[in-house]
Amino acid sequence: MLVAWFLGGSVAVMPGLAVSAEPPGPAAVQVTESSDFSDRSAIKVGTVGDTAPTRVPRPPARDPFLPEARWDHRPGAGMWTRGLLAALNGPAAPLAETLPQDISDWCPAYAQNPPKLRRAFWVGVMSALARHESRHRPEAVGGGGLYHGLLQILPGTARGYGCMAKDGASLRDPVRNLSCAARIMARTVTRDGAVALKDGRRAGIAADWGPMTKSSMRAEMAAWTREQSYCALGPVLVSPRPKARPERVVERIAAL
Repeated sequence: MLVAWFLGGSVAVMPGLAVSAEPPGPAAVQVTESSDFSDRSAIKVGTVGDTAPTRVPRPPARDPFLPEARWDHRPGAGMWTRGLLAALNGPAAPLAETLPQDISDWCPAYAQNPPKLRRAFWVGVMSALARHESRHRPEAVGGGGLYHGLLQILPGTARGYGCMAKDGASLRDPVRNLSCAARIMARTVTRDGAVALKDGRRAGIAADWGPMTKSSMRAEMAAWTREQSYCALGPVLVSPRPKARPERVVERIAAL
């Protein structure tokens, strides 16, 4: 038995193999050897590009909700808020699960709010605190070079709480600074069960941030958060439940 190999434009003939009469396509040519040298095995010709293209999934849509923050007038503040929300959905998630005993002074609607609006409150209170700490200046350095960034964090404190930002330069990055602050507050607020005061003594955020220990500043910050939409008492914002499909529509879908 003879076989023809197509090499470039030439034909090579070899015994012991079978060949089809049709010329090969643009893809590679596969020749199968017959077991008894009497069967005629066809050359299998593939088509170039017959593999389906890999589909790259689209990233999930970004939640457009941005709560009111006291730094909204600053350039790039939207990124600060989004970065802080990411931390509140991650390592600082326990904050939204906690019901501080003094929360009614800060956010009357907090107890009835869903987690999304509870996280909005923590964005608000941190933005109010940052106004007193740094005047919303990410590059601020205070205490003779000891405290850095929006919420004036000491590098040693950041390292002690396991923050990603561990030095002054990193803490002057606004998103890293806020993420670190959220991590610290998630520990102290849940430990003390308070935003700033517990049984008349400083607790929660006031354990690490001076403005929270001063009654005038504390009252000013609480007055601002109470005025925000996510702290106003009213109906809880929930997504409407979809209406049930008519039975005939359900039957048609099931039959497909």
